[in-house]
Amino acid sequence: MKKFMALLAAGVLVVLVAVGLSNNQTVAAVAAKQINVVIEYGNGQPSRTVAASVTPGQTVLGLLQTVATVETHPVDQFVFVTAIDGVQGKRGEMAWYYTVDGAKADTLAVAKILDEQTGQIIWSYQKDICSCTVDTK
Repeated sequence: MKKFMALLAAGVLVVLVAVGLSNNQTVAAVAAKQINVVIEYGNGQPSRTVAASVTPGQTVLGLLQTVATVETHPVDQFVFVTAIDGVQGKRGEMAWYYTVDGAKADTLAVAKILDEQTGQIIWSYQKDICSCTVDTK
């Protein structure tokens, strides 16, 4: 009987360890999700693409900050990206905008949480169409 109980306990332990490893592998697979971050600097400067690892709950801005040097400017409840890798926006002239899988942003990068379907984020330096309507400071 003791031998049977020892074998049963060992079997249960093996199952628990296997289930635990399986769950850890699942968590690692989710944590290792890769998204391509493309930065289009404009003005004839070559763009840069980085495959970045995403963590659950990470925002578009948070992911950008893992692959580039980023400057931001808060205005009330808003946070705007003003420079990426030293390329500075010029109020009323040029600014940084992003798309997610080809769709224009409908949320500021600081609030846009990435999901598991996201495959690519493109940041592009282009004509400023926003700051004159938001930031009067």
